[in-house]
Amino acid sequence: MKLILLVLTIVKFAWSSSSSYKIISATAWITTPISLYPDFSASLTSIDFHPSIFQYSFNGPSTVFTCTTRSCKQVSMVPMPGLNVARLAYGGVSSRRIQQLSPVVVGTQFFLSTGYATPNRDTELIACAAEDPTCSKPNVMNTVNSPGFGQAGLRLTFTRPLGLPIMLIPEARYASRDNRVTGYTIEACQDPLCHFSRSRSSLPFNLTGNANCLGTSIDVALNRLGFPSWLTMCGTELNLIHCLSATCNETLVNQFKVNHDFVYFTYLAVDSQFRFTIATTGQTAQSDITYIRCLDPNCTQSIQSQLTIANRTSPTRTSIARVQVVIDTLTDLPVFHLTGSIYPSNVPVYMFVACQDIECDMSEAVYFDYGAHFGLNRVQVSDLFVDDEGTVIASIRAVYTSTNDTINAIVRMAQSSEAEVDRFTFVEPILIN
Repeated sequence: MKLILLVLTIVKFAWSSSSSYKIISATAWITTPISLYPDFSASLTSIDFHPSIFQYSFNGPSTVFTCTTRSCKQVSMVPMPGLNVARLAYGGVSSRRIQQLSPVVVGTQFFLSTGYATPNRDTELIACAAEDPTCSKPNVMNTVNSPGFGQAGLRLTFTRPLGLPIMLIPEARYASRDNRVTGYTIEACQDPLCHFSRSRSSLPFNLTGNANCLGTSIDVALNRLGFPSWLTMCGTELNLIHCLSATCNETLVNQFKVNHDFVYFTYLAVDSQFRFTIATTGQTAQSDITYIRCLDPNCTQSIQSQLTIANRTSPTRTSIARVQVVIDTLTDLPVFHLTGSIYPSNVPVYMFVACQDIECDMSEAVYFDYGAHFGLNRVQVSDLFVDDEGTVIASIRAVYTSTNDTINAIVRMAQSSEAEVDRFTFVEPILIN
């Protein structure tokens, strides 16, 4: 398995409240320690934008933790033992966008997993009805047969305006422990609850004849037509594939080149004019972020830049682990979320970088190294979101240094006049039967 050393050279940033950006809430709760694979999938509720974290196993059954308010000062906890019927396979499944709430059938939950409820181990789409919050009677639907270990690239989203579920299912035609993908299938539902038969299309994956595709480097966002655009990486080839129809049987493809020795995860975001932004780790030993910005919705023109964190001067520069990105809905500017570890002391870093201009001049960017400030230990897993008010939300799993507990945490940053938060508020999730 190709691994990138997940480290970050020593750099200190002042914890500043003078910027218009502030950490407006930081809430955490203790959870069971993770196993080898992080059983964690974060999302925002589709109507009111409350942070939510799904755990495949919490003291036994799968459990959904949902903030009862945007600030997450109270958290509900709903066990879902009915999901045991589906026998979700979380081992090796990437945490991003596996569990989603329907945007049109309020309360309906969907899960996508390489399951084991069927002998051939087809990928399974699981629907939990709105009137069945504990999912005591899950609707388990077989999808395409996906042999091998391509499950790290599973992605689930919903087309606009009807909110129809649509899935990207990678296939690995040979045993590959690091999720090398040899094909992709799109399956699209024809109704919001996926009761009717599904359409199926194959996506091009080897546009240059290179089948060395990486399952973890897949992301999805909706384009101007309301259909998904998928980001995939095959060797040095980064492909932005736009679905031009509800079944994705027509596509438009943009190609970019990256140094795959530096890339393991890629992330995709879209602004109010449906221009795409792609972010991943730097492509040289001197850069920290690869920033690709489309200049139009079809990405017929684009700019690819290498960004370097201001004042990062160590001669032994090494790669940041992961660079996530969202677009601030108030400014239409990118906000990055960086995770890694300070070299050589291996102190974890969880950092927001808010750009102040579209080119993202890093000398003018706003930095919040909240991991060091809040006392987090061990970089584990995270996801990044932005709500309709421009609040950037990091959902993370980490170890809290003071107590050595494994925690789920929600950290929210926004342009605000509120007093800045400088420590975690620990809450006890409220059990809802």
